[in-house]
Amino acid sequence: MRIHVPMAINSDAYTVSSEDLESQDCKDWSCYNLTNRYSPRDVFSCADDSRMVMYGISDFIRNYLIDPILKYDIDEAEEFMNRAHIKGVMPFNRKMWDTIARDYKFLPISIRAIPEGSTFFPNEPIIEVNSAYGFGQLAALIEPLLVGMVSLGTARATLTRHLFNKLAQFTQRVHPSWTKKKVYETVSWLIHDFGMRTGVGEESELLGKAHLLCFNGTDSFNAAYQAYKLGCKPETGKSILALAHRIVQGFDNEVDSYENLYQQCSTSKIGSFVADCYDFRNAVSNYLLDLAKRKDVTIVVRPDSGDYLDNVAFIVKTAMSAALYDMDELNRPTGNYMKFISGDSMNYEKIMNTLVALEKDGFDPVGWGLFGVGGWLRNSCTRDILSTAYKLCAKGMQAKPVCKLTEGGKASIPGLTTLNNLGDGKPSVHSVKGDGFDFDGKKLYYSNQLSLYWCQERFSLVQDRAMYDFDRFNLDPNYGLNSSCLSPEVVELQESLKMKYGV
Repeated sequence: MRIHVPMAINSDAYTVSSEDLESQDCKDWSCYNLTNRYSPRDVFSCADDSRMVMYGISDFIRNYLIDPILKYDIDEAEEFMNRAHIKGVMPFNRKMWDTIARDYKFLPISIRAIPEGSTFFPNEPIIEVNSAYGFGQLAALIEPLLVGMVSLGTARATLTRHLFNKLAQFTQRVHPSWTKKKVYETVSWLIHDFGMRTGVGEESELLGKAHLLCFNGTDSFNAAYQAYKLGCKPETGKSILALAHRIVQGFDNEVDSYENLYQQCSTSKIGSFVADCYDFRNAVSNYLLDLAKRKDVTIVVRPDSGDYLDNVAFIVKTAMSAALYDMDELNRPTGNYMKFISGDSMNYEKIMNTLVALEKDGFDPVGWGLFGVGGWLRNSCTRDILSTAYKLCAKGMQAKPVCKLTEGGKASIPGLTTLNNLGDGKPSVHSVKGDGFDFDGKKLYYSNQLSLYWCQERFSLVQDRAMYDFDRFNLDPNYGLNSSCLSPEVVELQESLKMKYGV
Protein backbone atom coordinates (compact mmCIF):
# COMPACT_ATOMS: atom_id res chain seq x y z
CA MET A 1 0.00 0.00 0.00
CA ARG A 2 1.36 3.40 -1.02
CA ILE A 3 2.02 5.73 1.93
CA HIS A 4 -0.30 8.72 1.78
CA VAL A 5 1.40 12.11 2.20
CA PRO A 6 -0.80 14.84 3.75
CA MET A 7 -1.33 17.79 1.40
CA ALA A 8 0.01 20.22 4.00
CA ILE A 9 3.50 18.73 3.65
CA ASN A 10 3.34 17.35 0.10
CA SER A 11 5.92 19.85 -1.08
CA ASP A 12 9.57 20.63 -0.51
CA ALA A 13 10.94 21.87 2.81
CA TYR A 14 11.75 25.41 1.84
CA THR A 15 8.20 25.92 0.59
CA VAL A 16 6.34 24.24 3.48
CA SER A 17 8.43 25.90 6.17
CA SER A 18 8.51 29.41 4.70
CA GLU A 19 4.97 30.49 5.55
CA ASP A 20 6.09 32.64 8.48
CA LEU A 21 8.72 34.26 6.26
CA GLU A 22 6.15 35.63 3.77
CA SER A 23 5.34 39.34 3.62
CA GLN A 24 1.86 40.37 4.69
CA ASP A 25 1.00 41.14 1.09
CA CYS A 26 1.88 37.59 0.03
CA LYS A 27 -0.03 36.13 2.96
CA ASP A 28 -3.10 38.15 1.96
CA TRP A 29 -3.07 37.08 -1.70
CA SER A 30 -0.54 35.75 -4.20
CA CYS A 31 -0.59 34.91 -7.89
CA TYR A 32 1.97 32.78 -9.72
CA ASN A 33 2.46 31.99 -13.40
CA LEU A 34 4.15 29.06 -15.11
CA THR A 35 6.23 29.50 -18.24
CA ASN A 36 8.71 27.52 -20.29
CA ARG A 37 11.79 29.50 -21.21
CA TYR A 38 13.57 27.21 -23.71
CA SER A 39 12.64 26.37 -27.27
CA PRO A 40 12.19 22.71 -28.28
CA ARG A 41 14.24 23.55 -31.36
CA ASP A 42 17.29 23.87 -29.10
CA VAL A 43 16.80 20.61 -27.17
CA PHE A 44 15.00 18.11 -29.45
CA SER A 45 16.64 16.94 -32.66
CA CYS A 46 13.27 16.50 -34.39
CA ALA A 47 12.06 20.07 -33.65
CA ASP A 48 12.57 22.93 -36.11
CA ASP A 49 10.72 25.66 -34.21
CA SER A 50 9.55 26.79 -30.79
CA ARG A 51 6.05 25.30 -30.74
CA MET A 52 5.17 23.41 -27.54
CA VAL A 53 2.14 21.36 -26.45
CA MET A 54 0.84 21.76 -22.90
CA TYR A 55 -0.05 18.59 -21.03
CA GLY A 56 -0.18 17.41 -17.41
CA ILE A 57 -2.43 19.85 -15.55
CA SER A 58 -5.36 17.40 -15.33
CA ASP A 59 -3.11 14.66 -13.96
CA PHE A 60 -1.82 17.03 -11.31
CA ILE A 61 -5.32 18.03 -10.20
CA ARG A 62 -6.65 14.47 -10.33
CA ASN A 63 -3.74 13.10 -8.29
CA TYR A 64 -3.39 15.80 -5.66
CA LEU A 65 -6.27 18.26 -5.35
CA ILE A 66 -9.55 16.34 -5.40
CA ASP A 67 -9.17 14.71 -1.98
CA PRO A 68 -10.51 16.70 1.01
CA ILE A 69 -8.28 18.13 3.71
CA LEU A 70 -8.94 16.01 6.83
CA LYS A 71 -8.14 16.61 10.50
CA TYR A 72 -6.26 13.30 10.61
CA ASP A 73 -3.96 14.50 7.83
CA ILE A 74 -3.37 17.79 9.62
CA ASP A 75 -2.44 15.92 12.79
CA GLU A 76 -0.03 13.74 10.85
CA ALA A 77 1.53 16.76 9.13
CA GLU A 78 1.99 18.62 12.41
CA GLU A 79 3.58 15.59 14.06
CA PHE A 80 6.04 15.27 11.18
CA MET A 81 6.91 18.98 11.20
CA ASN A 82 7.72 18.76 14.91
CA ARG A 83 10.61 16.43 14.06
CA ALA A 84 11.62 17.66 10.60
CA HIS A 85 14.13 20.36 11.57
CA ILE A 86 17.75 19.35 12.15
CA LYS A 87 17.94 21.08 15.54
CA GLY A 88 14.45 22.26 16.36
CA VAL A 89 10.85 22.46 15.19
CA MET A 90 9.71 23.54 11.76
CA PRO A 91 6.92 26.16 11.82
CA PHE A 92 3.48 24.77 11.05
CA ASN A 93 0.38 26.92 10.64
CA ARG A 94 -2.08 24.66 12.42
CA LYS A 95 -4.70 27.39 12.65
CA MET A 96 -4.74 27.93 8.88
CA TRP A 97 -5.08 24.25 8.08
CA ASP A 98 -7.86 23.78 10.63
CA THR A 99 -9.71 26.66 8.96
CA ILE A 100 -9.29 25.04 5.54
CA ALA A 101 -10.60 21.68 6.80
CA ARG A 102 -13.58 23.34 8.49
CA ASP A 103 -14.61 26.03 5.97
CA TYR A 104 -13.22 24.97 2.60
CA LYS A 105 -12.68 21.18 2.70
CA PHE A 106 -10.29 21.48 -0.23
CA LEU A 107 -7.24 23.59 -0.98
CA PRO A 108 -8.48 27.21 -1.39
CA ILE A 109 -6.73 28.07 -4.64
CA SER A 110 -7.75 28.66 -8.24
CA ILE A 111 -5.93 27.35 -11.31
CA ARG A 112 -6.37 28.79 -14.79
CA ALA A 113 -4.51 27.30 -17.73
CA ILE A 114 -4.55 27.13 -21.50
CA PRO A 115 -6.62 24.12 -22.60
CA GLU A 116 -4.66 20.91 -22.39
CA GLY A 117 -3.20 19.93 -25.74
CA SER A 118 -2.93 23.59 -26.84
CA THR A 119 0.11 24.88 -28.67
CA PHE A 120 2.10 27.64 -27.00
CA PHE A 121 5.53 29.28 -27.15
CA PRO A 122 8.45 30.14 -24.84
CA ASN A 123 7.82 32.83 -22.24
CA GLU A 124 4.04 32.65 -22.51
CA PRO A 125 2.34 32.25 -19.08
CA ILE A 126 0.32 29.09 -19.69
CA ILE A 127 -0.83 28.45 -16.11
CA GLU A 128 -1.90 30.94 -13.47
CA VAL A 129 -2.44 29.99 -9.81
CA ASN A 130 -3.86 32.27 -7.14
CA SER A 131 -5.22 31.84 -3.65
CA ALA A 132 -8.35 32.72 -1.80
CA TYR A 133 -7.87 35.93 0.17
CA GLY A 134 -6.02 35.25 3.39
CA PHE A 135 -4.31 32.11 2.07
CA GLY A 136 -1.71 33.61 -0.21
CA GLN A 137 1.09 31.23 0.76
CA LEU A 138 -0.87 28.23 -0.54
CA ALA A 139 -0.34 29.23 -4.17
CA ALA A 140 3.35 28.46 -3.60
CA LEU A 141 2.72 25.16 -1.81
CA ILE A 142 1.82 23.26 -4.97
CA GLU A 143 4.87 24.38 -6.98
CA PRO A 144 6.98 21.19 -6.81
CA LEU A 145 4.12 18.84 -7.75
CA LEU A 146 2.62 21.13 -10.39
CA VAL A 147 5.94 21.93 -12.05
CA GLY A 148 6.98 18.29 -11.93
CA MET A 149 3.90 16.94 -13.68
CA VAL A 150 3.36 19.76 -16.18
CA SER A 151 7.03 19.97 -17.15
CA LEU A 152 7.25 16.21 -17.81
CA GLY A 153 3.87 16.00 -19.55
CA THR A 154 4.58 19.05 -21.68
CA ALA A 155 8.07 17.88 -22.63
CA ARG A 156 6.75 14.48 -23.75
CA ALA A 157 3.72 15.93 -25.57
CA THR A 158 5.98 18.45 -27.30
CA LEU A 159 8.58 15.88 -28.32
CA THR A 160 5.86 13.50 -29.48
CA ARG A 161 4.15 16.16 -31.60
CA HIS A 162 7.37 17.31 -33.26
CA LEU A 163 8.31 13.70 -34.00
CA PHE A 164 4.87 13.18 -35.52
CA ASN A 165 5.29 16.36 -37.55
CA LYS A 166 8.64 15.25 -38.98
CA LEU A 167 7.27 11.82 -39.89
CA ALA A 168 4.21 13.42 -41.50
CA GLN A 169 6.42 15.71 -43.59
CA PHE A 170 8.50 12.74 -44.70
CA THR A 171 5.43 10.64 -45.49
CA GLN A 172 3.82 13.43 -47.49
CA ARG A 173 7.02 13.82 -49.51
CA VAL A 174 7.30 10.12 -50.37
CA HIS A 175 3.55 9.86 -51.01
CA PRO A 176 2.69 13.21 -52.65
CA SER A 177 -0.78 12.08 -53.74
CA TRP A 178 -1.93 11.16 -50.25
CA THR A 179 -4.42 13.35 -48.41
CA LYS A 180 -3.50 14.89 -45.08
CA LYS A 181 -5.95 12.50 -43.43
CA LYS A 182 -4.24 9.44 -44.92
CA VAL A 183 -0.80 10.77 -44.01
CA TYR A 184 -1.86 11.35 -40.41
CA GLU A 185 -3.53 7.92 -40.16
CA THR A 186 -0.37 6.23 -41.44
CA VAL A 187 2.00 8.15 -39.19
CA SER A 188 -0.17 7.51 -36.11
CA TRP A 189 0.90 3.84 -36.27
CA LEU A 190 4.61 4.32 -37.02
CA ILE A 191 5.75 4.81 -33.40
CA HIS A 192 4.83 2.25 -30.72
CA ASP A 193 5.43 3.11 -27.06
CA PHE A 194 7.80 0.65 -25.34
CA GLY A 195 8.45 3.01 -22.45
CA MET A 196 6.46 1.78 -19.47
CA ARG A 197 9.47 0.06 -17.91
CA THR A 198 11.62 3.19 -18.26
CA GLY A 199 9.63 4.96 -15.53
CA VAL A 200 7.28 4.07 -12.70
CA GLY A 201 3.92 5.05 -11.30
CA GLU A 202 2.50 8.45 -12.05
CA GLU A 203 5.37 9.43 -14.33
CA SER A 204 4.91 6.36 -16.52
CA GLU A 205 1.17 6.95 -16.80
CA LEU A 206 1.60 10.63 -17.58
CA LEU A 207 4.27 10.11 -20.24
CA GLY A 208 2.35 7.20 -21.74
CA LYS A 209 -0.80 9.29 -22.16
CA ALA A 210 1.22 12.12 -23.71
CA HIS A 211 2.39 9.62 -26.35
CA LEU A 212 -1.24 8.75 -27.09
CA LEU A 213 -2.06 12.34 -27.96
CA CYS A 214 -0.56 11.65 -31.39
CA PHE A 215 0.26 7.94 -31.77
CA ASN A 216 -2.11 4.99 -31.38
CA GLY A 217 0.21 2.09 -30.63
CA THR A 218 1.43 1.38 -27.11
CA ASP A 219 2.55 -1.39 -24.79
CA SER A 220 2.02 0.91 -21.78
CA PHE A 221 -1.30 -0.52 -20.70
CA ASN A 222 -1.46 1.64 -17.56
CA ALA A 223 -1.54 4.74 -19.77
CA ALA A 224 -3.84 3.15 -22.36
CA TYR A 225 -6.33 2.20 -19.63
CA GLN A 226 -6.38 5.72 -18.23
CA ALA A 227 -6.88 7.19 -21.70
CA TYR A 228 -9.72 4.72 -22.25
CA LYS A 229 -11.41 5.70 -18.98
CA LEU A 230 -11.00 9.37 -19.87
CA GLY A 231 -12.74 8.96 -23.23
CA CYS A 232 -10.04 8.53 -25.87
CA LYS A 233 -10.65 7.85 -29.55
CA PRO A 234 -11.56 4.23 -30.41
CA GLU A 235 -8.25 3.52 -32.16
CA THR A 236 -6.13 4.79 -29.27
CA GLY A 237 -3.98 2.52 -27.10
CA LYS A 238 -3.75 -0.60 -29.28
CA SER A 239 -1.19 -3.41 -29.31
CA ILE A 240 -0.78 -6.95 -30.70
CA LEU A 241 0.22 -10.34 -29.38
CA ALA A 242 3.99 -10.45 -29.10
CA LEU A 243 6.74 -12.88 -28.13
CA ALA A 244 9.26 -11.91 -25.48
CA HIS A 245 12.69 -13.53 -25.32
CA ARG A 246 11.62 -15.40 -22.19
CA ILE A 247 8.72 -16.99 -24.07
CA VAL A 248 10.98 -18.29 -26.83
CA GLN A 249 13.52 -19.52 -24.28
CA GLY A 250 10.77 -21.29 -22.36
CA PHE A 251 10.25 -23.70 -25.27
CA ASP A 252 12.66 -26.52 -26.00
CA ASN A 253 12.51 -25.60 -29.67
CA GLU A 254 12.43 -22.04 -31.05
CA VAL A 255 10.13 -23.11 -33.85
CA ASP A 256 7.54 -24.36 -31.39
CA SER A 257 7.27 -20.89 -29.78
CA TYR A 258 6.67 -19.32 -33.20
CA GLU A 259 4.07 -21.90 -34.16
CA ASN A 260 2.30 -21.41 -30.85
CA LEU A 261 2.02 -17.65 -31.37
CA TYR A 262 0.93 -18.18 -34.98
CA GLN A 263 -1.98 -20.32 -33.83
CA GLN A 264 -2.90 -17.73 -31.19
CA CYS A 265 -3.17 -15.12 -33.97
CA SER A 266 -5.86 -16.99 -35.88
CA THR A 267 -8.37 -14.20 -35.10
CA SER A 268 -6.23 -11.06 -35.06
CA LYS A 269 -4.20 -12.12 -38.13
CA ILE A 270 -1.07 -10.34 -36.91
CA GLY A 271 1.66 -11.01 -34.31
CA SER A 272 5.11 -9.80 -33.29
CA PHE A 273 7.88 -12.42 -33.36
CA VAL A 274 11.17 -11.71 -31.60
CA ALA A 275 13.88 -13.24 -33.76
CA ASP A 276 17.25 -12.74 -32.10
CA CYS A 277 17.25 -15.24 -29.24
CA TYR A 278 19.76 -17.50 -30.96
CA ASP A 279 20.39 -16.85 -34.66
CA PHE A 280 18.51 -13.88 -36.12
CA ARG A 281 19.10 -14.57 -39.81
CA ASN A 282 18.26 -18.24 -39.51
CA ALA A 283 15.07 -17.48 -37.60
CA VAL A 284 13.96 -14.98 -40.27
CA SER A 285 14.99 -16.80 -43.44
CA ASN A 286 13.73 -20.19 -42.34
CA TYR A 287 11.26 -20.36 -39.46
CA LEU A 288 9.46 -17.03 -39.80
CA LEU A 289 9.53 -17.00 -43.58
CA ASP A 290 7.80 -20.38 -43.62
CA LEU A 291 5.04 -18.98 -41.43
CA ALA A 292 4.67 -15.86 -43.59
CA LYS A 293 4.34 -17.98 -46.75
CA ARG A 294 1.09 -19.41 -45.37
CA LYS A 295 -0.36 -15.91 -45.96
CA ASP A 296 -2.82 -16.18 -43.13
CA VAL A 297 -1.08 -14.09 -40.45
CA THR A 298 1.12 -11.02 -40.91
CA ILE A 299 4.51 -11.83 -39.35
CA VAL A 300 5.98 -8.72 -37.71
CA VAL A 301 9.65 -9.54 -37.11
CA ARG A 302 11.30 -7.88 -34.12
CA PRO A 303 15.11 -7.71 -34.06
CA ASP A 304 16.46 -6.62 -30.68
CA SER A 305 20.22 -6.69 -31.19
CA GLY A 306 22.80 -6.18 -33.90
CA ASP A 307 22.92 -3.49 -36.57
CA TYR A 308 19.44 -1.97 -36.86
CA LEU A 309 19.81 -1.02 -40.52
CA ASP A 310 21.16 -4.41 -41.57
CA ASN A 311 18.38 -6.14 -39.64
CA VAL A 312 15.61 -4.19 -41.33
CA ALA A 313 17.21 -4.63 -44.75
CA PHE A 314 17.47 -8.38 -44.22
CA ILE A 315 13.80 -8.66 -43.20
CA VAL A 316 12.62 -6.66 -46.22
CA LYS A 317 14.82 -8.50 -48.70
CA THR A 318 13.77 -11.87 -47.26
CA ALA A 319 10.12 -10.91 -47.76
CA MET A 320 10.92 -9.74 -51.28
CA SER A 321 12.59 -13.05 -52.15
CA ALA A 322 9.35 -14.88 -51.35
CA ALA A 323 7.09 -12.32 -53.06
CA LEU A 324 5.55 -11.33 -49.71
CA TYR A 325 4.87 -7.77 -50.75
CA ASP A 326 2.45 -5.48 -52.56
CA MET A 327 3.14 -2.41 -54.71
CA ASP A 328 2.27 1.15 -53.72
CA GLU A 329 0.86 3.84 -56.04
CA LEU A 330 4.40 4.76 -57.18
CA ASN A 331 5.20 1.12 -58.05
CA ARG A 332 7.46 0.59 -55.03
CA PRO A 333 7.38 -2.64 -52.99
CA THR A 334 5.50 -2.25 -49.72
CA GLY A 335 5.07 -4.75 -46.91
CA ASN A 336 2.43 -7.43 -46.89
CA TYR A 337 2.77 -10.69 -44.92
CA MET A 338 6.21 -9.98 -43.46
CA LYS A 339 7.01 -6.66 -41.77
CA PHE A 340 9.36 -5.37 -39.07
CA ILE A 341 9.18 -3.60 -35.73
CA SER A 342 12.57 -2.10 -34.90
CA GLY A 343 12.90 -1.44 -31.19
CA ASP A 344 16.54 -1.69 -30.12
CA SER A 345 17.41 1.70 -28.51
CA MET A 346 15.56 3.60 -31.20
CA ASN A 347 15.66 7.38 -31.40
CA TYR A 348 14.80 10.02 -33.98
CA GLU A 349 18.06 9.68 -35.89
CA LYS A 350 17.79 5.89 -36.13
CA ILE A 351 14.16 6.08 -37.22
CA MET A 352 14.92 8.54 -40.00
CA ASN A 353 18.05 6.63 -41.06
CA THR A 354 15.90 3.51 -41.48
CA LEU A 355 13.21 5.28 -43.50
CA VAL A 356 15.74 7.03 -45.74
CA ALA A 357 17.62 3.76 -46.34
CA LEU A 358 14.41 2.00 -47.38
CA GLU A 359 13.54 4.85 -49.75
CA LYS A 360 17.06 4.85 -51.23
CA ASP A 361 16.77 1.13 -51.96
CA GLY A 362 13.54 1.70 -53.88
CA PHE A 363 11.03 0.56 -51.24
CA ASP A 364 7.97 2.29 -49.85
CA PRO A 365 9.62 3.54 -46.63
CA VAL A 366 6.48 3.83 -44.49
CA GLY A 367 4.83 0.59 -45.57
CA TRP A 368 7.16 -2.06 -44.22
CA GLY A 369 6.99 -1.66 -40.48
CA LEU A 370 7.11 0.52 -37.41
CA PHE A 371 9.37 1.49 -34.53
CA GLY A 372 9.18 0.61 -30.84
CA VAL A 373 10.56 3.50 -28.81
CA GLY A 374 11.06 3.62 -25.05
CA GLY A 375 14.14 5.06 -23.37
CA TRP A 376 14.75 7.90 -25.82
CA LEU A 377 11.26 9.34 -25.39
CA ARG A 378 11.36 8.89 -21.61
CA ASN A 379 14.89 10.13 -20.96
CA SER A 380 14.41 13.22 -23.10
CA CYS A 381 11.70 14.49 -20.75
CA THR A 382 12.89 16.24 -17.63
CA ARG A 383 11.88 19.29 -15.65
CA ASP A 384 14.86 21.25 -17.00
CA ILE A 385 14.67 20.31 -20.67
CA LEU A 386 12.32 23.24 -21.50
CA SER A 387 13.28 25.29 -18.39
CA THR A 388 9.89 25.29 -16.70
CA ALA A 389 9.57 28.18 -14.24
CA TYR A 390 6.90 28.97 -11.61
CA LYS A 391 7.22 32.58 -10.42
CA LEU A 392 5.35 35.07 -8.24
CA CYS A 393 3.79 37.69 -10.53
CA ALA A 394 1.38 39.64 -8.26
CA LYS A 395 0.77 40.06 -4.53
CA GLY A 396 -1.54 41.67 -2.00
CA MET A 397 -5.09 42.97 -2.08
CA GLN A 398 -4.16 45.38 -4.89
CA ALA A 399 -2.44 42.71 -7.01
CA LYS A 400 0.85 44.59 -7.06
CA PRO A 401 3.01 43.36 -9.96
CA VAL A 402 6.34 41.71 -9.12
CA CYS A 403 8.90 39.73 -11.09
CA LYS A 404 12.36 38.22 -11.04
CA LEU A 405 14.79 40.46 -12.92
CA THR A 406 17.87 38.26 -13.11
CA GLU A 407 19.91 38.41 -16.30
CA GLY A 408 20.69 35.38 -18.43
CA GLY A 409 17.17 34.71 -19.72
CA LYS A 410 15.62 34.08 -16.31
CA ALA A 411 13.64 37.30 -15.91
CA SER A 412 9.99 36.49 -15.18
CA ILE A 413 6.79 38.19 -16.37
CA PRO A 414 5.26 40.73 -13.97
CA GLY A 415 1.63 41.30 -13.11
CA LEU A 416 -1.61 39.73 -14.21
CA THR A 417 -1.64 38.97 -17.92
CA THR A 418 -3.87 37.78 -20.70
CA LEU A 419 -2.73 35.43 -23.44
CA ASN A 420 -3.92 36.54 -26.85
CA ASN A 421 -2.20 33.92 -29.00
CA LEU A 422 -3.83 34.07 -32.42
CA GLY A 423 -1.03 32.53 -34.42
CA ASP A 424 -0.20 35.77 -36.22
CA GLY A 425 3.30 36.27 -34.85
CA LYS A 426 2.31 39.37 -32.92
CA PRO A 427 2.98 39.77 -29.19
CA SER A 428 0.69 37.43 -27.30
CA VAL A 429 1.24 38.36 -23.63
CA HIS A 430 -0.66 41.48 -22.58
CA SER A 431 -1.13 43.16 -19.23
CA VAL A 432 -4.65 42.93 -17.83
CA LYS A 433 -4.56 46.68 -17.34
CA GLY A 434 -2.76 47.34 -20.60
CA ASP A 435 -4.25 48.20 -23.96
CA GLY A 436 -7.72 46.80 -23.58
CA PHE A 437 -7.23 43.15 -24.48
CA ASP A 438 -10.01 41.16 -22.89
CA PHE A 439 -9.37 37.82 -24.60
CA ASP A 440 -7.69 35.27 -22.39
CA GLY A 441 -6.47 31.96 -23.72
CA LYS A 442 -6.65 30.38 -20.24
CA LYS A 443 -9.70 28.73 -18.68
CA LEU A 444 -10.60 27.78 -15.14
CA TYR A 445 -9.47 24.24 -14.34
CA TYR A 446 -9.84 24.21 -10.58
CA SER A 447 -11.36 26.48 -8.00
CA ASN A 448 -12.38 26.17 -4.41
CA GLN A 449 -14.21 29.14 -3.08
CA LEU A 450 -16.39 27.22 -0.60
CA SER A 451 -17.20 24.81 -3.45
CA LEU A 452 -15.10 22.48 -5.57
CA TYR A 453 -14.94 22.93 -9.32
CA TRP A 454 -12.75 20.81 -11.54
CA CYS A 455 -12.68 20.87 -15.32
CA GLN A 456 -11.84 17.52 -16.90
CA GLU A 457 -12.21 17.21 -20.65
CA ARG A 458 -12.59 14.02 -22.64
CA PHE A 459 -9.22 12.70 -23.74
CA SER A 460 -10.39 12.71 -27.36
CA LEU A 461 -10.77 16.52 -27.26
CA VAL A 462 -7.25 16.90 -25.92
CA GLN A 463 -6.02 14.58 -28.69
CA ASP A 464 -7.70 16.72 -31.36
CA ARG A 465 -6.26 19.89 -29.86
CA ALA A 466 -2.73 18.45 -29.73
CA MET A 467 -2.97 17.40 -33.37
CA TYR A 468 -4.70 20.34 -35.03
CA ASP A 469 -3.91 23.39 -32.89
CA PHE A 470 -0.25 22.68 -33.63
CA ASP A 471 -0.91 22.98 -37.38
CA ARG A 472 -2.51 26.40 -36.88
CA PHE A 473 0.81 28.09 -36.19
CA ASN A 474 3.47 28.78 -38.76
CA LEU A 475 5.62 31.39 -37.09
CA ASP A 476 9.22 32.50 -37.04
CA PRO A 477 11.22 29.61 -35.50
CA ASN A 478 12.52 32.09 -32.91
CA TYR A 479 9.09 33.31 -31.82
CA GLY A 480 8.78 33.57 -28.05
CA LEU A 481 12.52 33.71 -27.44
CA ASN A 482 14.11 36.83 -25.99
CA SER A 483 10.63 37.91 -24.85
CA SER A 484 9.43 38.50 -28.43
CA CYS A 485 5.94 37.42 -27.33
CA LEU A 486 5.64 40.22 -24.76
CA SER A 487 3.54 43.25 -25.61
CA PRO A 488 4.96 46.77 -25.07
CA GLU A 489 3.04 47.39 -21.86
CA VAL A 490 4.46 44.21 -20.28
CA VAL A 491 8.01 45.18 -21.29
CA GLU A 492 7.40 48.69 -19.92
CA LEU A 493 6.24 47.20 -16.62
CA GLN A 494 9.40 45.09 -16.44
CA GLU A 495 11.53 48.17 -17.08
CA SER A 496 9.73 50.18 -14.41
CA LEU A 497 10.38 47.42 -11.87
CA LYS A 498 14.05 47.40 -12.84
CA MET A 499 14.23 51.09 -12.04
CA LYS A 500 12.34 50.57 -8.78
CA TYR A 501 14.76 47.90 -7.57
CA GLY A 502 17.88 49.59 -8.98
CA VAL A 503 18.65 46.89 -11.53
